[in-house]
Amino acid sequence: MILKKIDDFSLNILLVEDDPVSNFLVTLKLKKRGFTNIASQENGLLALSHVKKNNIDLIFLDINMPVMDGFEFLEEFTRENIGPDTKVVMLTSSTRSCDQEAAAKYDNVVDFLEKPLTEANIENVFNKLNCAII
Repeated sequence: MILKKIDDFSLNILLVEDDPVSNFLVTLKLKKRGFTNIASQENGLLALSHVKKNNIDLIFLDINMPVMDGFEFLEEFTRENIGPDTKVVMLTSSTRSCDQEAAAKYDNVVDFLEKPLTEANIENVFNKLNCAII
């Protein structure tokens, strides 16, 4: 299966973040770009349940969350082969190089961004993804 072209506004996006303010701001920025299919879950366990029931094209994933953190989510997501074509962008407040190295070990992870998500970061992610799938 080939991922939809990133400027296809029917792209299904999932935000996995326990901070409602951060979810609101990221959703606002994505909607400003024209994306409308945006869901959010407050931890990795809820996100796993969501991706098992829905076709998700792109996930913005935080690391530090209650119940199941971002790396635990990635481990289960990979082990269960839930979304082999789903792209993941780590969006976190962590600046630790060991977190960046750990994230790079997962094939689905295409970027590691520090919060807050900026317009320039969004543009870079979508440009990177379009180059990878065209």
